[in-house]
Amino acid sequence: MIRRVNFMNKEIVSIIVLTYNNLKYLDECLSSIFMQNYDSMELIISDDCSKQFNYKYIKDYIDNKKSVNIVNYKIIHNTKNLGTVKNFNNAIKNSNGKYIIPLAIDDCFYNENVIKSIVEFFTNNDILILSGYRIMYNKAINAKVKILPTKKQIEMLRGDNDKLYRILCKQNFISGSSTAYSRKFFDKYGLFDEAYILLEDYPKYMQILRKGEKIGFIDLPIIKYRVGGISTVHKTNSILQNDFNLVISKEILPYKKIIGTTIYRLKKFEYMKLTKECNIFFLGILYPDIVFYKILKKLKLIDRDIYEC
Repeated sequence: MIRRVNFMNKEIVSIIVLTYNNLKYLDECLSSIFMQNYDSMELIISDDCSKQFNYKYIKDYIDNKKSVNIVNYKIIHNTKNLGTVKNFNNAIKNSNGKYIIPLAIDDCFYNENVIKSIVEFFTNNDILILSGYRIMYNKAINAKVKILPTKKQIEMLRGDNDKLYRILCKQNFISGSSTAYSRKFFDKYGLFDEAYILLEDYPKYMQILRKGEKIGFIDLPIIKYRVGGISTVHKTNSILQNDFNLVISKEILPYKKIIGTTIYRLKKFEYMKLTKECNIFFLGILYPDIVFYKILKKLKLIDRDIYEC
């Protein structure tokens, strides 16, 4: 169990800001935290060995700008790069709040009511984890691009766990950047799986859905999400790709009874293709049904998505 310290018997919210070579947005990010109207917040900044990390500047900035509701803060600087998962886990271990809310350093809370609304939602609902809207903006955060998740995705979130699990086998649409946790969540399910390097949220969602845990959805915007920032992945690096491959082998393929034969064969095909266990010619021989399905989907000759069945 992760130890929690009480300050003045108030329910503290720990806001965790993970940084890595992206400190130019620090002022905007912290300002959105300091403007919150919730009474008792703890700020944890955990830097994963940034080259230009300036501890004194950050400490002075917090000391000069922080609001009275920041009851505690910590600045952690890793002397070697750990990766997102270990960095996040270490920050959680160093936190004291009843609720834990991550915020990417290049994103901002949507308005001053976000933390208060999240705490009220946790208090009034029997959940350990929740997600909400992320309002996607351009890099300058002065023009909205779109709102996610979509209405259809929200319906999926509020639906059957097994069906949501099968849908997430295709692609994760639940953003860790707009997800909040009760500390009881980590007491019950443990910290993020450190078999992964960069991918913390997706494997955890898959694990808890299999165990019947509902992911709550708060019908409010949580963050201004900067398109092109660290929480937006456009280019897949090899480490992240290895993490996604591990999701398939560890969180999907062993659970054929939940996903069914068709999705199992599709994910096995994708895994063998991604890891180059088998060349494309032999894959076509082993999985002719999957090749045929993919051709029909690409040609838009079928609308049916087997993940949603």
